[in-house]
This record gives sequence, structure tokens and C-alpha cells, in this order.
Amino acid sequence: MNYFDIIIIILVLFFIIGSALGITLILYIYYRSSSGIIIFKVDKINNRVLRITNSYSFVSTIFDSKKSNFKEFNYLSLNDFLEYFDEKSIEKFNRVFETFIPENNFETIEVNINKKYHKNFTLVEKFILLIDKTITNMRSFKVVISQNSTRDYICSLKWAKSSKKPKNFKSINFAREENFKLESQNNLVIGMLLKPEFYFKEITEIDIYEIFLLFNLNYKKTYYFNDEGMIYFIIKNPWKSKLNEVNTIVKKVVKNRFLNKLFNIATCFTYYEIKTNNDLNRIKNILKYSLYHIYNKPNEIDEYINLNETIFKNEYFLEFNHNLNKYHVINNSSDGEFDIKKSMIVKYKTQEKGNLFLLECDLKKGVLSDSWASFFKKIPYLEYKYQTIWYNYISEIQHENSLNSMVKISQEVFLDPHFTPLTNKPICLVYAENNSFLTEELREKIMHNSENNVYTALYIQDIDRTLINIINTVDKLRVLIIGQKISQRLNDWTVFYECFNIIKLLKSKRIRVVFENPLNNLDDLIVEKLNLNYAFYSLEKEQKNIP
Repeated sequence: MNYFDIIIIILVLFFIIGSALGITLILYIYYRSSSGIIIFKVDKINNRVLRITNSYSFVSTIFDSKKSNFKEFNYLSLNDFLEYFDEKSIEKFNRVFETFIPENNFETIEVNINKKYHKNFTLVEKFILLIDKTITNMRSFKVVISQNSTRDYICSLKWAKSSKKPKNFKSINFAREENFKLESQNNLVIGMLLKPEFYFKEITEIDIYEIFLLFNLNYKKTYYFNDEGMIYFIIKNPWKSKLNEVNTIVKKVVKNRFLNKLFNIATCFTYYEIKTNNDLNRIKNILKYSLYHIYNKPNEIDEYINLNETIFKNEYFLEFNHNLNKYHVINNSSDGEFDIKKSMIVKYKTQEKGNLFLLECDLKKGVLSDSWASFFKKIPYLEYKYQTIWYNYISEIQHENSLNSMVKISQEVFLDPHFTPLTNKPICLVYAENNSFLTEELREKIMHNSENNVYTALYIQDIDRTLINIINTVDKLRVLIIGQKISQRLNDWTVFYECFNIIKLLKSKRIRVVFENPLNNLDDLIVEKLNLNYAFYSLEKEQKNIP
């Protein structure tokens, strides 16, 4: 073999190595993710962690190495999992894992990677690590933690290569643009239902940027809209793989709907060229159809995502739009097409009627089918939109003592500065979706109303720190109704003791307690200790129409 042959062999080897490195770099650029969400379950009893979501390609994060056991639906010991994080982060995790988190509530912590972690990396992964120092030098992760009915901790870890907002990023709400157009023939729409508190609370630019990170969106090709209790994004000319990526994230969001600050339901679909405002209205119609159904039927999400323009010929879609428009017309009409229903509060042992009662506004029979009326009444934004109308209608029609009548009002309506309860109107029975009360804002409004002799009642579905804070700081609550979610589990001694501590606090404040749909024939000890004197039965047909 002469020198020329050796040089040729060396050049071929360099070409092969260079090609391999080039292919690796191409895969690195096109198939690695720059942001995402990892969902995992912590079984504290057995000290193990189960990853629920799949791994990201090409060691996008330190959690995704091939040799690691932290893979989808695979258990990892809790100690091995905690090795990914620095000491302060481990302390934060351990603190949360020693506490009880009420259902539909969550704890949020920021954690940092253990920079000394170098276990389980392949040669290729070490090469990628050499190129991309952000894998081990990422800034803090935000971890949102909730607890399920079996006391496992469900965790959502958001990550991004760069959490710093670009200087030229602007969250312009294009819903305010009169003549928005997008000439691209292929557009991807991602939409979310806002959590009720953000109907009136400011959504910051950082909040919007976090959604861009969650869905890995290019802010130069993405347009943001905030309208009618929804936020949505239109992405022009997305890659074919983008819909699949977004589809996966949407399903994760819906499955873990309580883990996001801004929204709890999401959807995605494609749409063609946007020429006029009529196209935006059509997009909003699809969003409402999809999001409202996913909100009411989260287990049927596959039926209502990845829609396209053929939906406009779908009979059920047309029926939905027709009935939603009809629902708006009826509620905005001055004809008063409502019935008022009355639930008496009774003495638990004797069923003798007391002097308190609950009033509810329903559509009159026949103006809209019962199924559609019930469907729309479950949507928080539609409640927010029309509850003031219902409350005022009840106030004008009912002539009984206002101090003895109550009307359920969402905290978002109650906190609206334009909503003003008066002494001659029914007492507001304030509730919050998923028991997510805004403690400070509620306290201020309740105290302000009490100075004008306007009383307030609360409806609760969980007993947690928020409730205790409200009761401790507010003396002017007239009634507290304990919802059936608690009332029907009073035989459970854990629930009993939670209630017992709250009842003692309520007695000291002279706040009347009413239980919704409690079980019949409860043990006398439970009845006595929980001061179970009053109940109301919302599931029974005791309600009657008021002319």
C-alpha cells in the first residue's frame, strides 16, 4: 500500500466521520426540542417516580439520556430521580412531599439542575452535551405539583433552553385589530379556555411568553388573540410535524388541567387563508365548539381536536352554533324568559323548613332544550357573562325577605367592580371553580360590603388553607354551605376531622353552617360534633317555580 492509498483511506475516514457528525448535527437541529413539559407521578409510600410523558429526542434535557431509566411508564427510585437536582431543590421537593395538597389545588416550586450530574450518558450524548451547554446549565425549572385521590403527587415540570424573553417579543392582542389578514394558505390554531380569575385579572407579557415556550412557538410567525374568555394563537405555515407536536402537548394539558396558571383546557386545529373578520369569527366558532365540549367531556378529547374546514358542514356543529346563538339571544332579551327555582334549607333531623332558601335562575321550559341549556350553563365564561342579569332578574321578581334568600354567584362576578349587591337584594352565595378562592380580593370585598350592612355567604367544595384564611380574616360571613363533595363523605374520618376543625372556627365566628345533600341517618356523634343542624337538598325535586 503506497502513500497515495493511505491518504485516500484517511480522507474516506474523515469523510465518514464528518458525515456522521453532520447527520448528528442535522438531527440535533431538527429533531431536538427547545422547550416542553414533563409529567411524572411520585409514589411517596414506595419512594418511586413514574414518568407519564415520553422522552424528548437527542437528549433535549438531562432527563432524556438513553441509559436512564426515567422513561415513559417506567419507575425510577425517588432517590435516583432527586439526583438530577441540586441540594436546595431536593429540600423543596421533600417539603412538598411531606404535605397534603387538597384536590384541585397545587403547589409551585422552582428547582435547579445538579450541574455535577454526569451519569448514564452515551458517547453521542456526551458529544451533544459538549455542543449544548444549556442542557446542564438551564435556568430554574418550574414544577407544579398536585395530589390525586390515592395521595400520589402529580408533577408537571416545564423546561426551556432559554427562559429569558427576547427583547423584541411583544404580546400584541390581534383581537383588537379591525382588519386582520393572514395570506398563508395553511395555518395552525391553538386555543385555550382561560381560568375564570383571568376574566378580569391582567395577563402579562411573561404569561404569554410562557405559553410560547410550552408549545415551542416561533414568535415571529405567531399571532396572539384574547377574546370571549379564550386565548388563542394562529401560526402561519407551520411544519407538518408541528401539528403532531402541538397535539401531544394539548392532550397533556387537558389530562392535567389543574396544573397551568392561565388555562385548564386547550385545543388545536388547522385553518386556511384568513382574508376577512368573517374568517376570525369562523375560527372562534370552531374554538367554542371544541373547547366547550372538551371542558364538559375531557375524556372525549379526540372527538374535538384536529378539526378542519369540513366541520362547517357537520350537522352537530351547526346545531351547536344555532343553540349557542339562541342561548345568547334569550339571556340578552328583555322578555324575561326565565323561571326562578327555590330550594328550602331544612333542619337535618326533622326536615322541617327553616327560614333560609336558595334561589336559582333557569331558562323557561321550551325556549331551549334542557340538554343544551345544561351544557351551556356549565361553561364558566357564559356564567360570568350572564350571572349579573340572572341575579338582577331574581332581585326584581322575588318579594321575600332578602336577608333570608341566597343566589349562587361566581367569585369573578362578585369581584367585578360593576357588581354591587345591596341590602334589598338576595345574599350572594359566592363560589369558586375548583375552590380556587382569591383570598385577599374576597376579604376586601366582603369587608367593604359588610360596612354597608350587605352580608355574604360562601359555598365550598374543599377544606384547605385558603378557606381557613378567609374565615380567620372575615367576621361578616352570614352562611357557609359545605358542598356535597364533602357532605356525602362525612363517614370518612379524615373528612370528619377536617370538617370538625372548620366547624369549631365557624362557631366562634357565629357563622351558620349548612350541608348540601348530606347522607341520611348519619351517626348521632357525627351530627352532634359537626353541628349538622341544617341541610339543603339540591338533587331532590323540592324546587318550585315562583310566578
